[in-house]
Amino acid sequence: MNNETHLSRVLARKDVLALAFGAMIGWGWIVLTGSWIQSAGSLGIVIAYLFVALSFVVLRRNEPEMERPFRVRRGKTVGAPAVILSVALIGMYLPGSPSALSFIEWCIFAGWMLLGLALYAWSRARYGVANSDSMMNRELAGANPYPGR
Repeated sequence: MNNETHLSRVLARKDVLALAFGAMIGWGWIVLTGSWIQSAGSLGIVIAYLFVALSFVVLRRNEPEMERPFRVRRGKTVGAPAVILSVALIGMYLPGSPSALSFIEWCIFAGWMLLGLALYAWSRARYGVANSDSMMNRELAGANPYPGR
C-alpha cells in the first residue's frame, strides 16, 4: 500500500492510555453522581446568563457607538428585563424555592467557584493585568495575541 494515504501517528501509546484513563474517570464521575452535577451546573449557566445580560447593558451605556454585528433596537428595554429575569432565575436555586439545590449540590457549586477564583488569582499574580490588556490590544489590531506560539 501507498504510505501517502495513511494518517501519520502523532500520539504515543502512553498519550492514548492517558486519554482513555481520563475519559473513564470523567464518565464514571458523571454516572456516579447522578443529577448532582446537572443541578449544580445549571446554576452556573444561569449566572452566565446574568453576566451576558449585564455585559449587554454596560456596553450599551459605556460604548453606544461601538460597532456591533447584531443590532438590537431599544437596548435598554431589552437589557433591563434580561438582568431582572436572570436574577429571578438565580433565586429559584436558593433554599426554599421550587428548584432549590441540595447540600451536596451547593458543595459542588462552591468547589467549582473556589477553583475558578483560585485560578483567576493565580493568573493575575503570575501575568498581571497589563498582560491581558496587551493581548487584547494585539488581538484587536489583528495580530497574533500569543506571539512565539
